[in-house]
Amino acid sequence: MKTTTIFGPPGTGKTRRLVDTVAQHEGERILMLSFSKAAALETASRLPDGMNIKASTIHSLAFNHFNMSRAAMVDGKKLAEFGKEAGFPFKGSEDNSDEAQEGDDYATVLAFANNRMIDVHESYDRFKQPGTRHRFEMFLKAYRQWKKTYGYMDFDDLLLNFAKSDQFDCPPVVALDEAQDCSPLQWAAIRAVIDGGAEVMYIAGDDDQAIFEWNGADPHGMIEFGADEYITLDESYRVPSVIHEFVNKQIIPQFGRRVKKEFAAADRTGTLTRWGDLWDLNFKNVAATRYGDSTGAMILLRDRFRMDEVKRMLNREMIPYEVLGGGSPWTNRYANALRENKEVEIPLHWRSFYRMAKRGGHLNEPVNLVLSTIHQAKGREHDFVILDLTLPYRALSNIYIDRDAELRVMYVGLTRAIHTLYLCGENPLL
Repeated sequence: MKTTTIFGPPGTGKTRRLVDTVAQHEGERILMLSFSKAAALETASRLPDGMNIKASTIHSLAFNHFNMSRAAMVDGKKLAEFGKEAGFPFKGSEDNSDEAQEGDDYATVLAFANNRMIDVHESYDRFKQPGTRHRFEMFLKAYRQWKKTYGYMDFDDLLLNFAKSDQFDCPPVVALDEAQDCSPLQWAAIRAVIDGGAEVMYIAGDDDQAIFEWNGADPHGMIEFGADEYITLDESYRVPSVIHEFVNKQIIPQFGRRVKKEFAAADRTGTLTRWGDLWDLNFKNVAATRYGDSTGAMILLRDRFRMDEVKRMLNREMIPYEVLGGGSPWTNRYANALRENKEVEIPLHWRSFYRMAKRGGHLNEPVNLVLSTIHQAKGREHDFVILDLTLPYRALSNIYIDRDAELRVMYVGLTRAIHTLYLCGENPLL
């Protein structure tokens, strides 16, 4: 089997290159894999009509291979039930809290151990020993027994079994996009896939943009997997020269381990501004100003807790916004019904807000601000990006444990802007 690995720095069009390469295999069966089903389908949709393509995630492939049913899989609802039975609260199960609870912390430790294929106690120490070790041991024992009693499997169990399987009928052509997001467990499952008959494999990704390491992803998995040919795309169509120069001076030299790669900036200068504190910005002006081909900005935050602070401020100032991959009171069904003068039962705690928004005409203003965490914005771009450099405590402490991981998150945030980038706040990495 021949393997070709494509390294694609920000905005260099790695998915397009992957699609163009796979398109040469017209008439052959093709398996298109990616980190998420949406990404796999998006990549497959770019291929010419009539090609014999199966788009999937690794997890879906294993799920279908074993003819699993949803009823047998552990999900959020089942985890909450387990938590009640065993005495380990999960998010949403205790006073409807959205914050991580004891059960969530232990489940995260276990999932990381499974995906990194390391001892669970090593994982527990890596996560700074949440809760108590005695309670964690109780959790592990109770969780194993609970799954056995009800005949449940979680997706890590599924991949572990799939990685040992030798009966998969693999198409001759396999393509893997966003490969930097794969965990060692997923790489093991991929090897089981290609051992089932693959003749050619194409891998696309960028280790510098591996930002799901907290979930078990291995930023070095692409290079450790091995390949017969390595290609680095060397021209960005997104990153302007001023931002390109900034990341090459401020971020890249700090990496402890990475695949060395160089790429040219886009053919425009762009602007980069150190603004000070995020709260000093005039968001009304930002939302109304045109930048490049768009109006308004994408505001990138390190986590959802910081995003909640920004949402509260924007709601207070009556400035409309949308949330990438999440909900917003300006774009939900209540707001849409009020714009169309339709009857809708609004929850009591939102009635005052919508009354003021409708009375002031704010619901009819354009929604020009996009809020997103850096993780959610991966693969996205915007003419004008405001990057909040403020780090939560967990990210700050992680700098001293795994500096490269935080550098990669910062790198992704810095390279989302097409024209204009504002840096707000302080960050020890810059």
